[in-house]
This record gives sequence, structure tokens and C-alpha cells, in this order.
Amino acid sequence: MDIEGKNAVSATGEKAVLPRVMNVFDATLFYVAAIVSIGWLASAAAIGVPSLTLWLIAAITFFIPHAYVAAELGTALPGEGGIYLWTKEAMGNFAGFMCGWFYWVNNFFYFPMTVIALVTILFAFYARELVQDMPVITTVAIAVFWLISIAGIIGLKVGKWIPNIGGLCKVALGAIVLGLCFSYAIFHGIANDFAISNWVPTINMVWAPQAPLFSFAFAFAGFEILSSLGDECKNPRKDVPRAIFLTAIISALIYIVGTLAILVVIPYSEINILTGMIDAIRYVLRLYGAETAIYFIGFLIVLISLGTLSTWILGPVRILFCTGLDKRLPSIFGHVNEKFKTPDFALLVQAIIATVLLSFGYFYPKEAVTTFYWTLFSLCAILYFIPYLFMFVDVVLLRWKRPEMPRKVRIPGGLAGVLAISALGFLVTLISIGFAFIPPPETELLAYEFQILGGTLAFLVAGILLYVASEFIWRK
Repeated sequence: MDIEGKNAVSATGEKAVLPRVMNVFDATLFYVAAIVSIGWLASAAAIGVPSLTLWLIAAITFFIPHAYVAAELGTALPGEGGIYLWTKEAMGNFAGFMCGWFYWVNNFFYFPMTVIALVTILFAFYARELVQDMPVITTVAIAVFWLISIAGIIGLKVGKWIPNIGGLCKVALGAIVLGLCFSYAIFHGIANDFAISNWVPTINMVWAPQAPLFSFAFAFAGFEILSSLGDECKNPRKDVPRAIFLTAIISALIYIVGTLAILVVIPYSEINILTGMIDAIRYVLRLYGAETAIYFIGFLIVLISLGTLSTWILGPVRILFCTGLDKRLPSIFGHVNEKFKTPDFALLVQAIIATVLLSFGYFYPKEAVTTFYWTLFSLCAILYFIPYLFMFVDVVLLRWKRPEMPRKVRIPGGLAGVLAISALGFLVTLISIGFAFIPPPETELLAYEFQILGGTLAFLVAGILLYVASEFIWRK
């Protein structure tokens, strides 16, 4: 890849010119759509007042290190491919491929997980009896995937508006939640006790399997995604760090103040982790005689979910595209549509594979939706966080090996500062991965480990085999 970000260039000199259409406004909304998940508000509020402290701990131990590292690497190597390019430059071709491979395949678990949450929230408005209906969930997932993939093929000039609208709707919904809940507090009092002693988390919230702290770290992840489209940003060295800074403020405010808003209205022991935010909004609207406005909220949530999905469909697939250019996968993956100048083949293959995998949802028992959701979440978290281990090492190696590389953003404190920040992020990431292998209560141990450990090892072996095949077949 061209590290100056002029265009995608393979290791063999093959070029793929992609149009630059993303400005700092688009970049910020892309980040907001990708990172901020309104669904985290209810699951956080269900913990109680200590969740506010946990948000702060997660921000200090993971969010800030992650943002700094993504900003430095994104301005040092702003070309197409993002985390794949960074790791390839820092550690070599094999490490780069494996990092990019894990980053891409985690989405096959993220997509159904996200749609399950989307459909569950939608049915909280209209038909609660269908919350366990896996065929409906699966059908919606497949349709949405293809809709966004087609928009991506048409081009980011069109496709970028899906995350843009989703990001704007997240900010709007956040403002609505804050306004309604705090107006409720003024006239009706506060539902939970916010005494200082109640802000202290228990040890199980910080250090235990399924500890909320590590879920919160996952909620803050995603600052590396925009760099996957580095060649499609108008000025990545300037726009990426600006967008990261703006998104950091927006996401922290939505997560912390949004959780606080729900706790103002509903006692934490009564909060449903999937529908708690909707329940809080519905309750306040009912008091004001405006309950029908909940359908407008539902419409916003649909747009938000489409925006979030679009970022993770359009972003990581660029890694598949870049590995095709590098002939680590068949070169057809690096094909650019002549009319729209987009990586059409990579998007189509991703959509076909996702359709096959999502179709397994038709055979999953209706009553097993919750188990299915948490299994997907654990696999997704493991596969997604493995590239983060590479990323936190990348920033140290590149600062040491390539100190002359221009960086608009530099982690302060010299090499010692880089080591400290990256070590903190690496440690939190590693612990999060470890805890994801431990099953939740009332889950059959062997079945869970077979799916989680077996799935992780299967993708590891598949990645190694693909890399070996590239050496003997596609790069000959």
C-alpha cells in the first residue's frame, strides 16, 4: 500500500485508484456510527450507579490508549488497509495478513449479533412475542447486509450517507434521552441513590469473568476502522486525528451521561439490559401524554442500526481488498469496479459468505436466542481484539524502527510514553480476550468451549493455510 495515502498500491506495484470522498465531517460521523452503541446504555445502567465509575475506568485504561495509538498510526501510515498496513510495515507480511484476517472475519459474528439486538429493540415497540423468532431475525440480517453491500458498491459518495445519517441519529437520540430523563428528574425526583458510596464498583465488576469493565472496553473500540479507508479520505493525516478527538468527546458524553439519564428514571434492579433505554423513554413520554412519539424513536433506532452495520461492512472489507492487491488472496479480490471505482468483488464475496453463515440462524432453536447472542458476542470480541494486540505492538515497533516517519499525532513522553500507553492497552485487551473464554453462568462448559475455542482455532488455522497458499499459488 502507498503509505502516503495517494492510492492503494500492492507489493507487486499494482495500483487501484479509489476516489477521495470523506472529509472530517464524514469521518467524525463514520466514527460515531461505528463506535457509539446506544444499546450499551441499558446494559450499563442495569449494573447501577457503579457503572458510571466503570465507564471512567474503561476510558482511562483502554479508550484513551486506543485513541492515541490509532491517531499516531493513522497519521504515520494513512494508506488503504489501516491495521493490516500498520502490522505489515511493523512486523512483516505474515503478521500483517493474520492481523487483517482476524479483523475481517470477526464481522461474521458481529453482524448477526447486532441484528439480534436491533430486532429485539424493534419488537419492544411493536411485538414482544416475536423477540425469540430466529427466522425473522435471520431474514432481516441477510436483507440488511445486502442492502448496505450494494450501497458500498455504488460508492462511498452514496454509501457514506448511511453511516452519516446513523451518526446524526445517534446524537439526536442521545439528546432526546437526556432531555426527557433529566426533565423527569426535575419534576418527579430520582429513581436511584447517587450517594458517593454507591459509585464504588465491586471486585466482580472489575475483575471476573463477564466483568462489565471489559464489556465497556469493547464498547469504546473502533478508532482504527476509518484508516481501513485511508485512500478514500480527502486528507487522512489531518482529518483522522480531528475526527478521533471529536468522536472521543461525543462517545464519552453519550455513554456516561446517557447511562446516568436512565438511572435517573428507572431503579437499576428493574432495568432490562436490552430494552431499558426504550422503557425509560416510553415511561417519561407516557407521563407527558406523548407515548405515540415512541414510534419516532423506533425509526431513529432503525437508522442508527443501519449506520452502525454499514461502517463494519464498508470498513474491514477494504482489508480483504488490499490483501487481494498484495496477492495474499486471489487478485480478483483487489478488483475495482470500472464505473463506481469501488472494491466490488470483495464486497460481493463478503455478502455471499455472510449470507451462508447467517442462514444457520434458521436452524437455531427459538428459545436459545440469548445463548446464541452471548456466544456470538464472545467469539466476536476474541477475534476482534486479537488484531488490537498487534496494533499496540505496531506503534512501539514503528516508533523505534521508523522514527523519521511523519506523524501529525505523537503519543507524548517519547519511547517511554509509547511503551506505557501501548502496554496498558495491550494488557486490558489480553485480559478481555482471556475472560471471553470463560462461559457465563448456567452455560454448558464443554459446548461453550467447543464453540468459542474451536471457532478461534479454526479461523487461526484457516488464516495460516490461506497465507501458505498465497506463497505457492497466488504470488508465483
